Parts: sequence; C-alpha cells; structure tokens
Amino acid sequence: LRRSEDPFKLQEEGERLGMESEVIPNVPQALQRVIRNLPENEILLVTGSFFTVGEARRYLRHSLTRLKQL
Repeated sequence: LRRSEDPFKLQEEGERLGMESEVIPNVPQALQRVIRNLPENEILLVTGSFFTVGEARRYLRHSLTRLKQL
C-alpha cells in the first residue's frame, strides 16, 4: 500500500497543466525556501498529512524560539 505519490510525477503533471513547481526533499528545506522568498505581509499556509503539518509546526516553533533568543 503506497501512502504518497512520487513527487516528480506530481511535478510533471503540474507542469503539464502549466504550473511551475520544484521538488524539495524535506519539510524544513521547503519551509526555508518559502520563507526566504515570502513577500512581506504574506501568509504561509501549510497543508498535507498530519505528519507533514506536524513536522512543519515543530520546525517553525523551533525557528521562532531561536529568533526570540537573538
């Protein structure tokens, strides 16, 4: 039983539909990329499985804690 689709297959399908996309190997790297390129006053919405959202939440909470300490 497969629990997820091959990301490169999804990328290919998206591009076929005219969508620009990039495969990023893990949640922290994806969040770092998005946050670096997120315009001011924009909102980041993370969706997906409980695992994906949980991992994103842990990463973001850890990152905010580190920023508050600086």
